[in-house]
Amino acid sequence: MKVAIVGTGAVGGFVGGAAADAGEHITLIDPWDQNVEAIRSKGILVDDPVAGPRHFHPRKVMSINEIGTLQASFDLLLVAVKSYNTEMAVTKMIPYLTEDSIVVSVQNSINEEIIMPIVGRSRTVGVVVRGNCQMMQPAKILITRSITQSDNTGVGGVNYLVGELDGKITKRAERIAQVLSHANKATVTSNLWGERWSKLIINCVANSVCGATGLRSSEVWTNPALRKVSSQLAYETVDVGNQLGYPIPSVMGDLSVDDILGVPKGESVKLDQALLQRSEKVHELAMPSLLQDILKKRRTEIDYLNGLVVNKGKEAGVATETSQAIVSLIHTIEQGQAKPNPDAVAQLAMQYN
Repeated sequence: MKVAIVGTGAVGGFVGGAAADAGEHITLIDPWDQNVEAIRSKGILVDDPVAGPRHFHPRKVMSINEIGTLQASFDLLLVAVKSYNTEMAVTKMIPYLTEDSIVVSVQNSINEEIIMPIVGRSRTVGVVVRGNCQMMQPAKILITRSITQSDNTGVGGVNYLVGELDGKITKRAERIAQVLSHANKATVTSNLWGERWSKLIINCVANSVCGATGLRSSEVWTNPALRKVSSQLAYETVDVGNQLGYPIPSVMGDLSVDDILGVPKGESVKLDQALLQRSEKVHELAMPSLLQDILKKRRTEIDYLNGLVVNKGKEAGVATETSQAIVSLIHTIEQGQAKPNPDAVAQLAMQYN
């Protein structure tokens, strides 16, 4: 199987480097030229506090601006770019795919909805990445999910759930899992949409609150007011997913949907404790991608995370006031009209109580 990975940041670089070193036919393609040159010159270094360091040396690495030199077509395309670049990345790769090629999102959000109109539903597969890793600098990745335990995410704290859109367990899904397993544990799920929404809940809490406050993952949930805002965001995301009929499994370990739906009634002790415990487990350098983007003055994925919840909430007739407020706050920061501020976020706890 010939595999192209577009986007060689933390997720794409980790998976691509591990799979290439294991003997898979991998071509890494990235829009960040500095990252491409760093991988070519020194490979990909993964700093994993649990499993130890790993150093990969993929041979086929190119800029997305160089894909015109490609001579071969690919059986599998893994899309690991930022959500707002999904359409661009898939469209650019169309000439290098066959009518049987599979296109797989290994991104945040629910980008299967962007990919399907381009290549067709039957050629679209999803992967939910559980656990956290981040780019520290070009060609250097840090695994940040947990510094104390691997818990249910596999060694090193990152694993992958591969799912067909219709929930069927297929040979091609198993083959995709095999490619991903070179990086870490990968399994096939019959509940892609529920797992997608479960991951979205975490993203809508961690990315947006860290981005709007400027605080790292280990800092943000030590503040009771910020935990309250996080709980409200989690509730709205679960409420929307529930109304849309997504079979959401457990969230943040062992929290049930009912644990989160109890937030408006003041029944949020388990969620509050889970957030506090999460701040204690995460690596001290852990920084969600949205905060990284804010600090580097780049466009964020807020419209594809909490913004998606707001839009889906409108479709389902579900109120999402806190989600809308955090989206607006991130937009003002992106536009340079405000700076990340914990107090501004904490005020949302009182405003939408």
